[in-house]
Amino acid sequence: MAVDDNLDDETGEEGDELATQAKVDRRKLLIVVAIGALLMLLSIGATLYFLGVFDSDESPAGEAAAAGETAAAGKDKKTPALYFPLKPAFIVNFTARGRTRYLQAEVSVQTRDPAVIAGIQQHMPLIRNRVVLLYSGERYEELQTPEGRAALADKTREAIQEVLVSEGIVAPENAEQGGVEHVLFTSFVMQ
Repeated sequence: MAVDDNLDDETGEEGDELATQAKVDRRKLLIVVAIGALLMLLSIGATLYFLGVFDSDESPAGEAAAAGETAAAGKDKKTPALYFPLKPAFIVNFTARGRTRYLQAEVSVQTRDPAVIAGIQQHMPLIRNRVVLLYSGERYEELQTPEGRAALADKTREAIQEVLVSEGIVAPENAEQGGVEHVLFTSFVMQ
């Protein structure tokens, strides 16, 4: 029986040590999790700070006043340019000297009017159709030169502008001043 009492005392002491160790382990885990959460919050705050989220001092009333000042300034200041990528990339094939050739072009549109971007989004299937037909009708030899690519960008702008005018997004008399200003090739691969 004396042996049994010693065993009970030893298991009791081991149980107390294990309980104490478990509490210490939980505290360590809690501290590590708290430090990790704090570091994550600091990282998010620093990112927002460097992105300038906290620099905006304008209220909605201030924004309306700024818009009024911009309208009053008229043509003195240009509104910022807006860019809209026409995704996915255009891929067309055509024949040159008896061989099938391919063109892959990623195209972005530059405008200053958000209504134009909305119109492009709304009429994207029609615009993509016109651009694919335009590209597939081009000559491979002409597209190999910088002048040929610049001419293709102008033709693409005109094709998009025609769609916007025909759908009433851009007024015909404002087609040259408003609407699509430039078509930019962000990738142009021929093979």
